[in-house]
Amino acid sequence: MPNFIDYSNPITEEPESDDERLLRAMRERRRDYLSGRLDSLTWIRERRMIIREAEELGVTDDIIRELNRS
Repeated sequence: MPNFIDYSNPITEEPESDDERLLRAMRERRRDYLSGRLDSLTWIRERRMIIREAEELGVTDDIIRELNRS
């Protein structure tokens, strides 16, 4: 079997970091809440879950800093 490089499935960008993933999730949930797709209790629960995961991963400060910028 010949050796060859398969370019049909190229490697994309670096995997998303934890803080980027959680920040994106927080922004999506906030957008859903502001558009009326989430009620206030669901928004609060979602936000708490995201912050808890951020605390466990040690990226809470980064997420809060980026949220305050937007």
